[in-house]
Amino acid sequence: MSENLTMRLLWAVLVGGAFGWVAAYGNAQMKKPGTQLGSRPRYGSMAYGIILPIAVLAYAVIEFIVFRGNLELAVQATVSFCFGIFLHISLYFLLLMLALPFLRKRTSALACALLWMVPNYLYFISNMELSSPLFVFRVPGRLIWVLAVVWLAGFAGVFLFKVVSHLRFRAWLLKGVRDPLPRTMDVWYEELNRANIVNPKFCLGIAPNVKTPLTVGLIPCADGGTTIAQWQPGEILFDHAVFQARLAMRTSRLGAILWHQGESDCLVPEQLEAYPEQFLRTMEGFRAQLGDLPILVGELGYPEHGFTGTPAPLLREFNRRLPDLAARIPGCRVISAQGLTCRGDGLHFDTPSLRTFGLRYLEGYQALAAR
Repeated sequence: MSENLTMRLLWAVLVGGAFGWVAAYGNAQMKKPGTQLGSRPRYGSMAYGIILPIAVLAYAVIEFIVFRGNLELAVQATVSFCFGIFLHISLYFLLLMLALPFLRKRTSALACALLWMVPNYLYFISNMELSSPLFVFRVPGRLIWVLAVVWLAGFAGVFLFKVVSHLRFRAWLLKGVRDPLPRTMDVWYEELNRANIVNPKFCLGIAPNVKTPLTVGLIPCADGGTTIAQWQPGEILFDHAVFQARLAMRTSRLGAILWHQGESDCLVPEQLEAYPEQFLRTMEGFRAQLGDLPILVGELGYPEHGFTGTPAPLLREFNRRLPDLAARIPGCRVISAQGLTCRGDGLHFDTPSLRTFGLRYLEGYQALAAR
């Protein structure tokens, strides 16, 4: 076994162990008291951004030991190793980005996601270097250093700008901030206790600089990738949405139910056939708990506009059935998603389309309210 392959295997064990430990630690943290909202777990990232710099530092330490304390050789080996990784994987990702529009139409979203992950691990556990380079670009060494300095200067400039902007905004936001009234804090702590949240990392405050003319607020209860079966009365997601809505009702008046869900029910025909009755039970349950509210149901994005993460025939059939389904519920209206475009992942709307969708929801609500 060559020294290069040995180092890569050692590096793979190191990175794999680090990611495994982070995942296990995160899973253990989720099971501790205060990390759940009712009985609904809080999901977090499988790894933290600090993993990459720690892994690179650990590699440098290993090289320092291998070269028997020669710092210069250890630094050169680390920089060379990282440069090779970033160069090869960046080229792979660039080619993958160009191929994704084609792949999304012919493979599943899971397969596309795996294509982003696989090369990271293959690079560590296999000898991916060719016996001889396919392409050779000859550039002066001085030019490489100039480009590196320009890149570092640009990175430092953008990073400092972001940090300074954040600190200035934070100072402006917190200027003159004061504590809420005692009765408000009593409600706050009562709800924290009911949600089993101990020692929260956030607090309440009244900032004079924060003013808004808006009188409409949204109560976010969505959970991506869920099926209508998970929203049946008595299920965790249904109870959590009712809890959030009742909490908002202490200081506000509920205006309507905004419903946009269904991609996970368009994966197989059996789920699509079972959707109408389950949807009706969910809406009847919400109205029984929260009152006779208007219901606005949004269509799913259309395949011709980039929404390829769901089988196209089932997705079109889902949208085709929505008007008849809404007609079975008094005070229910379908919001069109025609012409709205995907952000490139096959599932989610881009920002301009979301703004347009929001205006369509408002127009739909106003039409129902005018009746």
